[in-house]
Amino acid sequence: MQIQKGSMLVFCILVGFFGFSWCGRLDAKTPQLRLTMLDATEFTGHIEPSTAHGLIRFRSASSEESKPYTMASVRGIESLDYLNRIIRARVEYETPPNCIRLIDGDSLEADVRNITLDGVEFESPQTDMNFLAAAEVAGVTLQRPTRSLALTRNERRRLRNIPNSMAETPPTHLFYSVAGDVLRGRLVQLDADSLTVDIRSRRQEISRERIATIEPLRESPAKDVSSGSHILVTYSRGCRLSFSSIEVSDDAIIGDHSTFGKCEIQIADLDSILLNQK
Repeated sequence: MQIQKGSMLVFCILVGFFGFSWCGRLDAKTPQLRLTMLDATEFTGHIEPSTAHGLIRFRSASSEESKPYTMASVRGIESLDYLNRIIRARVEYETPPNCIRLIDGDSLEADVRNITLDGVEFESPQTDMNFLAAAEVAGVTLQRPTRSLALTRNERRRLRNIPNSMAETPPTHLFYSVAGDVLRGRLVQLDADSLTVDIRSRRQEISRERIATIEPLRESPAKDVSSGSHILVTYSRGCRLSFSSIEVSDDAIIGDHSTFGKCEIQIADLDSILLNQK
């Protein structure tokens, strides 16, 4: 009898240990989310797979089964970790460390490989697309700066004002350093190692490690976002994409984007989903 009790005790300890470890891995892949209805009703739990058009399946923490909710009745879904981060940082939104910003306000998580006046070559875990024309790009962030890069409206206006002496070969971009300095010059190329830029007709090479952000000097025309792109997904600490529709797989949000086509965002990287953004 003593042996049976001892064996049962060992069994319970092992089950408890492995059960705890399994749950820990599950929570790491399926972050706690808060679903908010249009009537302000809130549920905390997990999003679950759904391919049905216009439906979100959500399992609240108090339920063993998920329930379908029409997207038209849902205001949004937010990661509790994301909400805690922005509260602690006292910010409205986060700045992603590496992304391409589009002229329509979206931003794609990306490893930028090369930039020329033609456009940006990149790799992204969200899309198979690997090139974006310069006319679509509002800016590129290579890494977070150590100091603020904010410029006043007057400072930006002054930097965009091109003197007559530079009219033949005008500067094309603003280059923000990691330390917060701003350089105006004509982009030649950015590759894996360095930035090549012409400054007052003199060619210079700057280590890529010193560059935080690159922005075109031209005023980006506001892109007419399709009225169908009414689902805004924020992910990877500040990146954001607008979709016309979404599906949910076991571990990802799959959305239709007007520029990138089919995009896939891991649920583990999800910050928020805002619906009915018309």
